Amino acid sequence: MKPIVTFTTDFGYSDTYVAEMKGVILSLVEDAVTLIDVTHAVPHYSVESAASIVRALYQVYPPRTVHLVIVDPGVGSSRRAIAVSAHGQFFLGPDNGVLTEVLDSADHIIEINPSFRRVGESRTFDGRDLFAPVAAKLLNGAGLPDLGMTIIDPLRLAKMGYVVESIDHFGNVRTNIPADKISDHSWITIGNSERISMKKSYSEIESGKVAGIISSNGMIEIAAREQSAAQILNCHLGEAVTVS
Repeated sequence: MKPIVTFTTDFGYSDTYVAEMKGVILSLVEDAVTLIDVTHAVPHYSVESAASIVRALYQVYPPRTVHLVIVDPGVGSSRRAIAVSAHGQFFLGPDNGVLTEVLDSADHIIEINPSFRRVGESRTFDGRDLFAPVAAKLLNGAGLPDLGMTIIDPLRLAKMGYVVESIDHFGNVRTNIPADKISDHSWITIGNSERISMKKSYSEIESGKVAGIISSNGMIEIAAREQSAAQILNCHLGEAVTVS
């Protein structure tokens, strides 16, 4: 199997940033490599949204996959660059909480040695100039001890109550509520919404209505049948969700 590297960023699709990261990796990896774009549409600077995506990644990728998670409003500051091994995979990103979802299950966490930065490059694009070269080293067989010093105090996002964690392309409202925290008889409210009942699938939702379902990532989402639940509810990221 060819080595795999995934990319999750807030860089968008209209600029060259992602292509530049890929170019660095392709120029440094010794064997053929599979490059996978998870998304580049993370809301700008939303570390919380990116962190929620990480939860889905480790459940489906094979061992030694390298995940680049670059949502980095603090680039160029004193914030650390870190790498984590967890679930048999590697996760690289800024030490701003973006990797919170894999820290508790981590086998090893390091602060990446800045000497791996590309010589003469800027301090405004660590995705290209630091994380991509380190990803290439992992793909070439390096281990985390080769790439930096072990740390025990990575930054974690504060544990929140139940909130709207992300809104997908279809307008489904994805929450941070685990499926085992809710039953078929539970009700959900978002903001000042009416009570939202649970359904087993999209097809059970009445036209023009919204309902809660268990999403593909094992969390609760609010959906509408062939419509945007986010628009119907007029909700936004971070909005409180109540279960009763």
